[in-house]
Amino acid sequence: MTELILQAGVDHVARLAHESDPVRAVIELIWNAIDAEATDVSVTFDHSEMDAISKTTVTDDGHGIGLDELPGAFGRIGDSWKLKATKSKNGKRGLHGRLGEGRLRAFALGSRVEWDSHSRDATGKLLHIVISGTAERRNVFPWDSAPTTQTEPGTVVTIWNDTQKSLALLESDSTLSVLRSHFAPLLLNDDKLQISYWGAVLDPSDAMADRTPIPLTFGENEQQQGLLTIIEWRSGKHRALYYGPDDQHLLYEETAKDLEPQFSYSAYITWGRFDHEALSLLPLGDMAPGDIGSLWQAARGALREHFTGRRRERRRDQLTKWKKDRIYPYEGEPKTESEKAERAVFDVVSGTLSQQISTKRADAQLTLALLRDLRHRPALGARQRRPGAAQPLAGALRRAVLRAAVPAPAGGVLPRAAAGGPGHPGGGVPRPRSRPAVGPLPPLGHRHHHRGPARPVWRVAGGQGGYWSLDRLPAAQ
Repeated sequence: MTELILQAGVDHVARLAHESDPVRAVIELIWNAIDAEATDVSVTFDHSEMDAISKTTVTDDGHGIGLDELPGAFGRIGDSWKLKATKSKNGKRGLHGRLGEGRLRAFALGSRVEWDSHSRDATGKLLHIVISGTAERRNVFPWDSAPTTQTEPGTVVTIWNDTQKSLALLESDSTLSVLRSHFAPLLLNDDKLQISYWGAVLDPSDAMADRTPIPLTFGENEQQQGLLTIIEWRSGKHRALYYGPDDQHLLYEETAKDLEPQFSYSAYITWGRFDHEALSLLPLGDMAPGDIGSLWQAARGALREHFTGRRRERRRDQLTKWKKDRIYPYEGEPKTESEKAERAVFDVVSGTLSQQISTKRADAQLTLALLRDLRHRPALGARQRRPGAAQPLAGALRRAVLRAAVPAPAGGVLPRAAAGGPGHPGGGVPRPRSRPAVGPLPPLGHRHHHRGPARPVWRVAGGQGGYWSLDRLPAAQ
């Protein structure tokens, strides 16, 4: 009986290459070098006359590509030898790649790829192997081999961007943050490994602000145990979650921008029972069955709790700094319960807004004074507040933000029609104002029509029945 061998077509190989994601391509090529037991990996770029990336080179000092690895590495997709192995070729590291797709990612960086590798055969002699591929024939990899006089093994992967594909993302600061975050657990636990990217050595210890391990218990009767490790970065906007059986096998990644918007961080969730089947269920989130969904929820709950505490710490630190710099708008200790309550509300609001408050001393002092005075600022407008009605600081801040966000019309004139709308008594005739006014704003509650001269009067949510005109205040810098 004749057997038919399933082969991958060019279109399928193109889909596996994920050619719209050059950053992931670089990550996979670095992982290939790490799986080859390299201790020094470097990524460099050459540029064209137009200053665009024309060539990407990934160099490593690993064990190279052997003749016995060629059929599995380049002759088929999937069924990689790494799928059944847990350690690298010489047992030095845990393996990352398992599906045999990493080499195809190189086409996200250009249209021509060459692997120039030196490896030792069974007798210990070095062999030179050159493998090439093109985007036009992604499923065909010509190769050649010959003895060599070179003394050390290693591999150089070169990708030529002949089609002038846009690779500007590779030169952005965000890419360096992504790479540092992705390889942080491995680099922190392997002091012999060095990865350099475009001349910069990836050193997560220099960029870390804090590192916090948090044990996780989950599953039925809380019988399963995992570990959440949170690394907070000093700068950047990178926020991501990584999952795997240990810190050398973080095989699944997802964004974490929806969990915590203020801090730059990476969270690593490890559980010994994570295999490819379990990892494939993570995109289902809390709908994933059994322990996977429970771990997904437990990790997010622990993250939120951690950063709730960190935000409190940040507010306390900022308030302490303002007091030390003598720009805190209160003096001494509060003497009455009312003053204590007012001070407590101010501390929470100003601490929450601290990221939007200028770091310049004079500007910060002015902004803090305005925030304090908003608590006592009387309501303005055609009608005063109802007697005895409170004006919470949070409501005052909401109105101040609205005022600052909408520019005043030229000449400080507010059309009556803008205040009362078509058909409003006396509307349609511009009325000069002695102070700048804002244009029409969408009501937070509903628009209030009243008789008499038209004014921009709105019922504001949280105003407890009071009415305020929306006069423009200076925005905090």
